[in-house]
Amino acid sequence: MSPLDADYVIVGGGITGCVIASRLKQNDPSLTVTVLEAGPDPQDKHDVSSPMGGFALQGSELDWQYLTEPNANTENRTHTLTAGKTLGGGSILNYGGWSRGDAADYDTWSRLTGYQQWSYANLLPYFQRSERFDAAEKNLPELAQRGFSGPMKITSVSASSPKRRYPLGEPLCKAWGGLDVQV
Repeated sequence: MSPLDADYVIVGGGITGCVIASRLKQNDPSLTVTVLEAGPDPQDKHDVSSPMGGFALQGSELDWQYLTEPNANTENRTHTLTAGKTLGGGSILNYGGWSRGDAADYDTWSRLTGYQQWSYANLLPYFQRSERFDAAEKNLPELAQRGFSGPMKITSVSASSPKRRYPLGEPLCKAWGGLDVQV
């Protein structure tokens, strides 16, 4: 085995590891960055790119399959926690779903830790840098919270295929509106 010569070694080829490696190279193209991943390359796995294939990948060689300790609240059963063991990490198993946390949660972390950098307002520019958001409607108030030139394509349900429409969306919005909740 030959020695590894790298400026940076990133351990874990999930989304976070890949983003860190990418950002390092973007900031200094002369750097040598190595990403180490324990799992196999997922490219030749049919279920990685097929619709609903992630369900078939759970419990496969691409899943760490962590077991919990017996849990008294579930009659001492153990439970399997799915976690990606491949380039792309958990995004391979969860279809790359993107869900930004609630602003109040980030502000709570900031308050509890006393570290202002964890507040939503301070993290928002980083969220925006990562997103390339596509919305069907161009005058939504939420667009001020979104990024439009980042590497990760985010498509709102309303801007995607008509087959992806959530049939309960309008009735739920109407119900919330009836309770004077702004949606």
